[in-house]
Amino acid sequence: MKKMGLILILFISFANFANAENHPSLEVKVNGMVCDFCAQGLKKSFGKKEAVKKIDVSLEKGVVFIWLKDGQNLTDKEVEKAVIDNGISVVSVQREEDEKE
Repeated sequence: MKKMGLILILFISFANFANAENHPSLEVKVNGMVCDFCAQGLKKSFGKKEAVKKIDVSLEKGVVFIWLKDGQNLTDKEVEKAVIDNGISVVSVQREEDEKE
């Protein structure tokens, strides 16, 4: 019985690891995001974009995580404009495929 439980746990862990949806398409490090109002502004701005499937903002880490819809993309300029329009600056934009290299 313990083996079955262990196998089930390993299978679930592998399925979660293999699921690309767990990893954001873009990780945008920002500077100047100092309050929840800033975070909500970014969520609203990116949420309006057709290519965006999901967005999460970490105020503590100063990072915006963006999941894109299949076959969709946002250019670095589009990302930077959305961030700058909210009065925040972009430190870096890292794409999921950047990590694979």
